[in-house]
Amino acid sequence: MQQSSLDKEILQREVYGPESERLMMGWAFPGKKDKENDYLDIIEELLYNGKAVLFDIDLNQAQKVLSAGAGAYALTDHSMFITIGMPKEGQSLDEVRELMLAEITKLKNGEFDASLLEAIINNMKRLGKMRDDMYIVKTIVTSELSRKIADAQGV
Repeated sequence: MQQSSLDKEILQREVYGPESERLMMGWAFPGKKDKENDYLDIIEELLYNGKAVLFDIDLNQAQKVLSAGAGAYALTDHSMFITIGMPKEGQSLDEVRELMLAEITKLKNGEFDASLLEAIINNMKRLGKMRDDMYIVKTIVTSELSRKIADAQGV
């Protein structure tokens, strides 16, 4: 696969303010008309839906972090996939980062209940969030875009 103009080096910034400490990681993707945005919505639902997927079960419910979430934001010219994690008391942001990246690696390796993928796709179709011409299979979701996310972080 050709490297897109969106593939960039990892940038790290520290921002100081009155809010609680948190970690945000983001990845850039093509604009909202690109089919990859459907994949991003699926990846979001596999990582975080507030109930019973990777971040929810392995990080939030297991209380390994104070909170962790993920979201895809589709814009006209480009899109973003963002993860946010808040550390527990005494936990470093680096520890939160490693825990979140470990869950992304699970997604990359297909280490999740396959029935979730079918349920997510059916729900997206029902809600009209997926293009009619979209052909999605587990290998595409877990290999292509998950690889991009993991590669961007050096996982």
